[in-house]
Amino acid sequence: MRSPLIDVRQLTKAARLAGIALLAVQSACGSLSATTAATPSAAEACHPLQVQAKSMTLDVSDTPTAGFHLPPGTQPVGIIRDKDGTSVWLLGTGTNSVLHVLPDGNLTRYQLQVSGLGLQLSQAPDGTVWAPEQFRDAIVAIATDGTARECSLPAKSLEPYSTSAAADGSVWVAEQRGGAIARLDNGRFTQFPIGVSGAKGMEVLAAADGGVWFTVDGRRRSDTSPPRARSSASTSAARGRRSACCRRPTTPCGWPTSKATASFA
Repeated sequence: MRSPLIDVRQLTKAARLAGIALLAVQSACGSLSATTAATPSAAEACHPLQVQAKSMTLDVSDTPTAGFHLPPGTQPVGIIRDKDGTSVWLLGTGTNSVLHVLPDGNLTRYQLQVSGLGLQLSQAPDGTVWAPEQFRDAIVAIATDGTARECSLPAKSLEPYSTSAAADGSVWVAEQRGGAIARLDNGRFTQFPIGVSGAKGMEVLAAADGGVWFTVDGRRRSDTSPPRARSSASTSAARGRRSACCRRPTTPCGWPTSKATASFA
């Protein structure tokens, strides 16, 4: 069965993420400079990657609303608008592909290696599209000329799930199993620990001030909260809510505070 480009499953995925914490790591929580807990990887992380690009024309769809039928098995997630203002990019999680769809229905499919991809892709100011490769522990960049490179995270089983390209050319990455938010800059990754045991990085969004917003899904605060956060988080834990904290370079921020915004559905 073919997937429509306008897909109500995006709404149900958003619903499943209800109850996660929305965090801000920005200047109010301290500098994001490297510390003993967050240091750049020693080795160059990126290398050229051969990616097969295939062009095709999609069939028009009028149900449930106007759009296009995607290739069978696509399982689309993470749609973003291209900087041209008219075309869109999305992840084909069922086919391990990144799709670029023009408003006339012409499509370019970039076939990647098996990775399961992730949830969210992003586009840098220069037009490069960055996609997560969840089970390859890497992210892939597709340039405007169709060439690609892959950047590997500094450890295994981190499961990068989402990317957000920042205005300065760096790329932020949320990790499902790494317990951290990673930043790729000048070909090297820096890991910023979330600071909550069992927390899973979900979505990530680069902030204008050089920091980053991200969502996490993780364990309850009752057995993991830092000492400074326990008193303010006890009511939330008793109700079974999930929570997390904004992290300074060396110490966790108090929770909740005006400096580390937590939001629950």
